Amino acid sequence: MEKERIALYGGMYGLCLSVILSLISSIGTAPILLSGGNLLNVFLWMFLTSFIPFIVIYALLAKKLSNISGKRLWLLAAITAFIIVLLAGSLGAVIVESYQSGYEKVNILGFVYAAPVYSLILLPITCPIIVLTFTIWKSIKESYKLK
Repeated sequence: MEKERIALYGGMYGLCLSVILSLISSIGTAPILLSGGNLLNVFLWMFLTSFIPFIVIYALLAKKLSNISGKRLWLLAAITAFIIVLLAGSLGAVIVESYQSGYEKVNILGFVYAAPVYSLILLPITCPIIVLTFTIWKSIKESYKLK
């Protein structure tokens, strides 16, 4: 029962992270806003493509993160960052774009081919962010005495 409860909390933490990181990412798209884009559309797209990978990964890792530190934490963070960006950039983007503009208009192979490239290119940015989120989760877990 305790394991399921921690997984639920981890999933809720992943959902909150998805909202926060989508908001930060959408604010960082100033060129889109300057060209007449809509901040809400950018936020919604970022959130809809990323919330499922965040929830699943953090629910799965919620129990294991308290025992990991040092190099293993960074390795797990790199793998996690790669997987989240890969899933959000491929499956998430295809699903959201198909819903928004219709399946026929979506370049599915473009998303599938570009996602691993973006995952690798963004790794120097995403990996430290994931390490920070892991550290925050560990402190939340300790402060609420979750086992």
